[in-house]
Amino acid sequence: MRAARRTDRYHWAWHRWARYVAQRLILRPIVFSTTRVTVTGEGNLEGLRPPFVVVANHSSHLDAPLVITALPWRVTRHLATAVAADYFYRQAWRRTLTSFFFNSYPVERGRGKKREAGLSVTLLRENIPLAIFPEGTRSRTGEMAPFTPGAAALARALRVPLVPLALVGAHDAMPPGASWPKPGRLPVKVIIGKPIEARRGENLPDLNERLTTQVRHMLTNQTPYVVVPESAPSASSGHGEDQADDDAARGGDKPTEGAGDPGGTADDDAARSGSMTGEVRGDHPAQASGTDEDGTKDASGGRWRRWRRRGRTRDHTTSEAATGGPDDGGEEAGGHR
Repeated sequence: MRAARRTDRYHWAWHRWARYVAQRLILRPIVFSTTRVTVTGEGNLEGLRPPFVVVANHSSHLDAPLVITALPWRVTRHLATAVAADYFYRQAWRRTLTSFFFNSYPVERGRGKKREAGLSVTLLRENIPLAIFPEGTRSRTGEMAPFTPGAAALARALRVPLVPLALVGAHDAMPPGASWPKPGRLPVKVIIGKPIEARRGENLPDLNERLTTQVRHMLTNQTPYVVVPESAPSASSGHGEDQADDDAARGGDKPTEGAGDPGGTADDDAARSGSMTGEVRGDHPAQASGTDEDGTKDASGGRWRRWRRRGRTRDHTTSEAATGGPDDGGEEAGGHR
């Protein structure tokens, strides 16, 4: 009999139903009775199928309970939540409760030995969706910090959608240091944005910036219906992106061991491609800018240069004819204007 895999419990039916009791019959009544929860944008979840990565801002210990209890059960029934191993996995009792309430898996923070490196990739490959807070830790001020690229790297390497969430009011309802929500049922809002997928040729920094901007706009406007400016496709060739994705598919651990690794090759290719393009265009500034050699704007698409060239040709031919030279060049120049 084979040894139990470290991901087996994420597939156990009894564990799933135990989570249902913990999440829907215990945790949800507590969250909804101590805060006033509003959910918007549920229509953006239509047609969503695992695997996917749920991404949210992080400013309170109330964030994970909100994600688990406010989203539909069809979305959260297999959802595994990334938690800090140094905080939630130090004591057996805390690890057990976190497992049942959040279907958690540990993430090593810092630069120490990562015993669970690659677990995110393994779970996604086994169709287990993930919930990740890319800020890495709770905001102490309530302001959203820039996202680390780990979640975007997973989505880009494994071609899975990112589901952006904006959690509004959680910091005020249960700020860092508090062990229970404040009295008075303060309002909190869960805003579900439209899923984001990596575009063909899009490098990791661009995807991560697009994800960060989407969540930040939803927080600012408190609506899922925001328009994020479309980023221009990267200048990188498909080789860099495909190489990064192939490495992730073969290695498994690379996207989580170094968050920037999946995008490194593509970024290098983009830099090289961009510099080559600039060198080619720089050799012919008149062609690149539409400006003639003497600085005159060529607004007619090169007509001014052609007129000057033909004029010089006619002058040269006329002088040849006057001195007894061949006249077939004059016929050629005058026949095609």
